[in-house]
Amino acid sequence: MTLAFTYNLLPDETGNILLTSAVLSMSMAPFLVKFNGKIAKALHKTTYNENHSEIEKTIETDNKLITNHVILCGFGRVGQTVSRFLHNSNQPFVGLDMDILRVTEARSAGENVFYGDASKQNILHAAAIDRARIVIITFSDFHATIKTIKAIRQHYPDIPILVRTLDDLHLNELTAAGANEVVPDTFESSIMLASHLLLMIGQPPRKVLKQTREARKDRYRLLENFYPGEEINQRQQHQIMKNIIHTTVLDGSAYAIGKLLKEIPVDELNIQIEAIKRGNVRGEHPTAGTLLKELDHVVISGLPEDIEKADYYLKTGTLA
Repeated sequence: MTLAFTYNLLPDETGNILLTSAVLSMSMAPFLVKFNGKIAKALHKTTYNENHSEIEKTIETDNKLITNHVILCGFGRVGQTVSRFLHNSNQPFVGLDMDILRVTEARSAGENVFYGDASKQNILHAAAIDRARIVIITFSDFHATIKTIKAIRQHYPDIPILVRTLDDLHLNELTAAGANEVVPDTFESSIMLASHLLLMIGQPPRKVLKQTREARKDRYRLLENFYPGEEINQRQQHQIMKNIIHTTVLDGSAYAIGKLLKEIPVDELNIQIEAIKRGNVRGEHPTAGTLLKELDHVVISGLPEDIEKADYYLKTGTLA
């Protein structure tokens, strides 16, 4: 259109009509997407309701005898991988997905998967959530996940909900919404990569298994804190970097020299002392009775603002 206007390929009147149409369609698109269900229902009330009733009836009829099952929300790559483990464990499940092609292919292959919005109460009821053992949500869309959790918790406050998420940006929000467990892809891939590495360099399988179990048991605390790099901009630091790791070197004038770790008010400073490096030796998780010495490298973790206060305290003895 710009080229057409520039070289007078279109009359002004026609060009203005096209431009106005483009602007109007762009401004209307978000509303059409957001309220597509309500619009469809208003335009085709009878067929819309019949279609939804048919979907619910199909799910309910095919699962009228199922019990103690898993409700699998999302049947993408992650959901399908989970379903294979469930198959191998002889664990019944009901899969729900909004991709009609994927559902059609899966059902034709004999999978117990249905087209349906897991955030709708009628769909959840049809999937026999009242008899289900657990719900697992594998969506990559955070908003869809939150919507589904809230829909479940509205009427089923006690059923366990396991959530898969791409990263740890929304861990607290998902937990606050009602998720019992949240598994971030980034953390699990890190654990698996590290496990394979340790096995390939000859570490005993039992030791590797123990480390991975401890990382998961401790809610990925091992993977929560990272060293910030120059590539992290301010917006990313606010969104991604919850806790960071920082090393404070105790030079000759540092207040903390000669103090025991138990004398450092870590709770008040809201930080953790992860390790102490002395010379070429690094000691992980030092005890409260550890004596701090000159030139010790104190490795601390916490929020950036708390790290700054702790660093100042270790050097001056003043709580800023």
